[in-house]
Amino acid sequence: MTLQNAISWFWKEFLYEGHLQCLGALSVIFLSSLVLNIPLSWDIFLVTYLIFYPVYIYNRVRETTSDALTNPQRTWHVIHSKKILLPLFWVCIVGALFLLVAFSNLKGILFGIFIFVFGVLYTEFFKKCTRYVPGLKNFYVAGVFALLAFFPNLYYGISFSPSFLKEAGVFVLFVFLKNIVWQIFLDIKDIESDEQQGLRTFPILLGRERIFRILPLLGITATVPLFFLPYQFLSLFLVLPFNWYTYSLAKRGNYNGYTLASFEMIFWAIILFFVQKLT
Repeated sequence: MTLQNAISWFWKEFLYEGHLQCLGALSVIFLSSLVLNIPLSWDIFLVTYLIFYPVYIYNRVRETTSDALTNPQRTWHVIHSKKILLPLFWVCIVGALFLLVAFSNLKGILFGIFIFVFGVLYTEFFKKCTRYVPGLKNFYVAGVFALLAFFPNLYYGISFSPSFLKEAGVFVLFVFLKNIVWQIFLDIKDIESDEQQGLRTFPILLGRERIFRILPLLGITATVPLFFLPYQFLSLFLVLPFNWYTYSLAKRGNYNGYTLASFEMIFWAIILFFVQKLT
């Protein structure tokens, strides 16, 4: 493999194999620590990444057939990378379990296993249930990301006080709502493949044009919890113009709109990091 081919492979791997979503999960962990004033160590970030990455490997490998219609480039990459991805799947699982045992406690271990199992069940069961419950897969994925707000406490064995639950609840609501909007937007690109599978997603039920009209309103509504978080979190309103830009690109048929949208949760962490440094 030439250097150019290697760079091309790593770039496609980064874009197509869930790494953006894994970094988004790290962002949720980071923001949760700011809300709840919990210092974080390097190992919780690595554990989180190692839990989420095999979930996405599993999803991509299992859905190559259905993905081929609307994500041909991703499908091509997955098919030609199976010899690498399958060993990586097991390396990540073993690595995550090792780190959980070494640095966490029983609650942290069980929560990590819970997140991984529910991630796999999305592909095997809950996504298919969207045939019967409209938008179920959106709420499911959003719920998994929102639950990450509790991971630092469980990982470090910190008790849940009433004041903590109140603050965490607001943050969980923010992550949950924003992820629902994000998932609905990403479902637009999968309308054809989702229709073939009989899934009842919101873009299919409401239509592409109507979804594009209501997405900005949904995005604004999802930011309401920011008013009840520490004042630094108001800076996340800066993400709204970015959201509208990605909608505009996608509406014009530019696939880069969906790719850019996958960076959103990463931007949360970048914005809050600099705000923390400046205040």
